[in-house]
Amino acid sequence: METWVLLVFRLLLFVQTAHSKQSCHPVTVDFCQDVGYNTTINPTHQTRDYDLRQLRQIVKTGCSPEVTVFLCGVVSPECVLDDKIPPCRWLCERVKNECEPVLREKGLNWPEKIRCEAYPKQSCANCGVTSAPSPEGPCQPITMPLCQGISYNLTAMPNLLGHKKQAEAAVKMAQMEYVLKLTCSVDIRFFLCSVYAPQCVEGEVQRPCRSLCERAKLGCDSVLNKFGMSWPDDLSCESFPEESCVRGDSNPEQLTAEELLVKLKELGHSVRDQSLSLQTAHILLVLEDKDKSGKLDVKEFHNLKHYVSVTKREYSESYEWQNPGFVTEYQMKNALDVRDLSLDDETFNTLWHRYSSGGGIKYDDFMAILTRLKILKARFKSRLISPCDAATDCEVASFSFSQLIQVTIM
Repeated sequence: METWVLLVFRLLLFVQTAHSKQSCHPVTVDFCQDVGYNTTINPTHQTRDYDLRQLRQIVKTGCSPEVTVFLCGVVSPECVLDDKIPPCRWLCERVKNECEPVLREKGLNWPEKIRCEAYPKQSCANCGVTSAPSPEGPCQPITMPLCQGISYNLTAMPNLLGHKKQAEAAVKMAQMEYVLKLTCSVDIRFFLCSVYAPQCVEGEVQRPCRSLCERAKLGCDSVLNKFGMSWPDDLSCESFPEESCVRGDSNPEQLTAEELLVKLKELGHSVRDQSLSLQTAHILLVLEDKDKSGKLDVKEFHNLKHYVSVTKREYSESYEWQNPGFVTEYQMKNALDVRDLSLDDETFNTLWHRYSSGGGIKYDDFMAILTRLKILKARFKSRLISPCDAATDCEVASFSFSQLIQVTIM
């Protein structure tokens, strides 16, 4: 009995397999006649599942260099050994990103049935496109801590030194951190980032100019020599181009609070469409305006960008994701504690009721509160340790930091 059941099962499996087996057929879609292959799987689905008229209109726009080969990979996927090869997901994403703005201008839409997440990341066809991105994508957000908050936020791997992933580049660049700490040149950080995490524009890596390298080296080479070190060989300025390159950080030499706010917005320092306000920009400027000029120079702006980037990342990654759009009372206390800004209950309650709304404290207020307290603490400590001149008649007020904060908030 068991043998008979097994035979029936095998027969059914054979029939099902034979029925589902596909075979190669000639490509019949008119705009797919010159895509590099001429056979596809089951051509009847081409007119049944997709609006060929719509796809033909999209092809005619030329909205992407790869639009024809990709759409043909969708409606007439190449047939190899009686099996189809679907287009790759990254190719779909590239074509869609390039085409959607063009299609909107022409009153056309991207086909609803073509969803990039439906296509595989591997075992797929690049449809003749040879410039495939790295596994992390063509342009990717900068994750390297030392390059957070510079004037661009997208990079591409491999970088100019051949590092294939940002994690690898970050480890290598960390070895150059001693140069950054010297602050021997206002160009050094931007130059090193343009090598280890080069700017990516429309999928293309932007190389730094030789002049940028020379400015960075001019300021730091002599300082390195004093410590018995030399400029790294793999950063030789002769290896960088003189044209079609990045000449330096695009930041102006002096920034007002208004200009600072514009720059921070350009750098993407917002969370869930919550941008920083002009009032907070004024507070941030005061934090780094060491010469009290009312403006930030290049070095001060670099320092501030790093501070804002770190604070934003803390808000997003440590707190806000648990309560989207807000920081809770417990989280705010924790943020103050890690900065050694612990306040007594009365002072904290005053602060909380002054700034919280809805579900808690928003990003702009979070940045403003921590920055203002940082400034006040520094000023409080400087007054605390500065004794009166014995020759002058002066009095020192006796009050705690929490009392100062409470009065300031109120």
